[in-house]
Amino acid sequence: MIAYNFMLIILYKMEIISIIIFIEGNINFKNVCFSYDEKNIFNDLSFDITSGSSVAFVGESGSGKSTIVKQIIGLLKPDSGKICIGENDLSKLNLNNFYNYISYTSQESPVFDGTLRENMIFDKSIPDQKIIEVLKQVELTEFYYNLPKGLDTEVGERGIKLSGGERQRLALARVFFQKTQIVILDEATSAMDNVTEESVMKNLMSFLKNKTIITIAHRLSTIKNADKIYAFKHGKIVGEGSFKGLLEHNQYFGELWNDRMED
Repeated sequence: MIAYNFMLIILYKMEIISIIIFIEGNINFKNVCFSYDEKNIFNDLSFDITSGSSVAFVGESGSGKSTIVKQIIGLLKPDSGKICIGENDLSKLNLNNFYNYISYTSQESPVFDGTLRENMIFDKSIPDQKIIEVLKQVELTEFYYNLPKGLDTEVGERGIKLSGGERQRLALARVFFQKTQIVILDEATSAMDNVTEESVMKNLMSFLKNKTIITIAHRLSTIKNADKIYAFKHGKIVGEGSFKGLLEHNQYFGELWNDRMED
């Protein structure tokens, strides 16, 4: 019988490449060092993300948040140290296989030429009513009812043009149909107004319960309910804890909060 967490190991170009068939969602950085264009970004960076928890990265521009995300999805490799996904060394994973277990949504959310339905579920077979329910969850109900052909309306460059906020909500609607254990939201709500953002994020977080969620947010109010927040400055963790705890006891986080409140 194949074990639940069985891994098929293949030899490829003299390296051991692991193909995973199950992932729990733990993420572990162990003494990671990374430099870019002779500039040191991280030096001995270590932290843990527990499977099924919601974690947020905050910090001023250039603090290393996006670099960490690029390393988690395998686009950047550390100079030294190790990044583990569960018990698996990320450098030894087959990335195409790994991407079956991870979802990434950025602020630059793509809209593809095709129908609204195709942009949400691609080639999956999903009942219309379920798709419409997800549109409600991401505050796109009014947008949907105003479309000439409903779910079969063409959107994108050759169809209905979407605003920045509508594009982001459409991208988040896709997350509802993805069976991934790790979800990364990289300023995925930056173009929404505060009220819409709060509603969409509340619904999304309820749906993503028990998944590992990593959020990078410009508006710190977005991550008030995160299980844990890491505050980064110049590639170092200068604070970690709950939103309330950091706001009360971490000067740097307090400065970030005040700056964002003034935006």
